[in-house]
Amino acid sequence: MRDTIEDLLPGVVLDAELLRALPDDANQVFDNDATQQAVSEKLITSVAQLAEDTARKITALPPAERATALSLSQLTASSDSDLRLWIARFGRRALRRALTPAEVQSYVDDFLPKAKQGDDFFVAAERILASMLQDVEFLYRIEQVANPASGEITPYATATRMS
Repeated sequence: MRDTIEDLLPGVVLDAELLRALPDDANQVFDNDATQQAVSEKLITSVAQLAEDTARKITALPPAERATALSLSQLTASSDSDLRLWIARFGRRALRRALTPAEVQSYVDDFLPKAKQGDDFFVAAERILASMLQDVEFLYRIEQVANPASGEITPYATATRMS
C-alpha cells in the first residue's frame, strides 16, 4: 500500500507508525483479490487513520508542492470543472479504472459544498483523497466483468492483473 500511495502522491512522506499499524496480510504477497480477503476492525481503523493523515499532509504542503502531489499542474483549482477533472484523473489512477460520470458527480455533490464554504478547492480535494484511499477498489483488486456470459474482464481489470 505504501508504494501505491507514494506513486499516487509524489513527495508525500507517509507516517511509518501508521504503516506499521496495518495488519499483516495472511495471504501471499500481491494477493489482493477481494474475494479472498477478510476485513478486520484493525484493517478498517488503520486504513482510515493512514488515509486521513495522508490527506492532511497533502493540504498542509506549500501550494506548489501540493499541486505537484495532487497532479494539478494543468488545473487552476478554482472552478467546479477543475474539481471534476481532478476527480476523474485521480480516481482513474487510484481505483485503476475510469470513474463513471455519476461517480464523479457524487464526489462533487458530497465535497464541493465544503470547498465553497471554506473558499478553498483543497478542502474538497483533501476529503476526496481521504475517501478514495479508503475505497474498497483502492484496497483490493475487484475485477470488473465486461461480458458476463464469457467471463471476459474489462481492459482496466486486465491492466491491473498485469501490473
